[in-house]
Amino acid sequence: MYTFENYKEEYLEDQHKLVTTYRATKGWDWFAYPTVDQLRQNFSGDNFTADTRHYAFDSGKLIGFVSSAIQNQEQGLANLQFPFVINDSEELQKELLDQAITSLRAREAKEVVSNIPAHWKGAGENLERLGYSKGDVVNNQINIYGKNFDYSNYQPEEYALFSEVDPVADREALIDVFETEMTQTREQIGAVIDGWAENPPQNLLFNTIVKVNGKIVTHSMGFENPASGIASMTHISVYDEEYTHLREIQYKYQAQRLKDQGYDKIRIFGFLSDPSQDYNFEGLIVDPVTQYKLTI
Repeated sequence: MYTFENYKEEYLEDQHKLVTTYRATKGWDWFAYPTVDQLRQNFSGDNFTADTRHYAFDSGKLIGFVSSAIQNQEQGLANLQFPFVINDSEELQKELLDQAITSLRAREAKEVVSNIPAHWKGAGENLERLGYSKGDVVNNQINIYGKNFDYSNYQPEEYALFSEVDPVADREALIDVFETEMTQTREQIGAVIDGWAENPPQNLLFNTIVKVNGKIVTHSMGFENPASGIASMTHISVYDEEYTHLREIQYKYQAQRLKDQGYDKIRIFGFLSDPSQDYNFEGLIVDPVTQYKLTI
């Protein structure tokens, strides 16, 4: 007989072990999970709701967990993550989802959505068996195995163009380009960049740009996830069509940097559409993220 509880900070260590040690995600080859400190930070924001995080126990041992949250109160839309459970128990998955849906209904949610990457083997099919409908691809990732490339001898003259962001010196130039692809105001974007100077992003490996005549023409960031052994980089933005050719060069430059630091799994994220046109390079695996919906 399972017992269910809502979030308590004391559960975080066991929550992390459930996913990373007891392999509640076995078979999800490219799955990355936050550290305990990152979980603690994620679960302490102003909008955090403890009653929409549900934990399943068996004789005092944590055996399952699911997280949900209201995404848009006016539209009655909620986000519901796929539940993590030991031994792939569909019975426990359903019970956790039922717990989450009950709490979301109490918050006047009418529909829940779950975003499932293709590499989460079986997750989408499980949701369909539980009554969800399969929707559209809402995002894409690219996965790369380090064994599939070697750019160590690739040293084009354009490598001399790459430099790391100086949040103070490059502040206005960054705002100028970020403003073209973000909905935030210049003041809000500036505050983010100021934060880079005061408190650099956690696990940042690089923050690389090409700057020509004072203007930034490309940008990408790289991050490590020590717990998963996966390093990731953001989509390489190109802000001037004249420099589109630099995307492939910057990709190879950054991918080799990550491989040289010991990462055999590298992910590029941040795509709203099929990325193969911009990243038509050998060895890349496009991993679409599909949205599943359930009316509650």
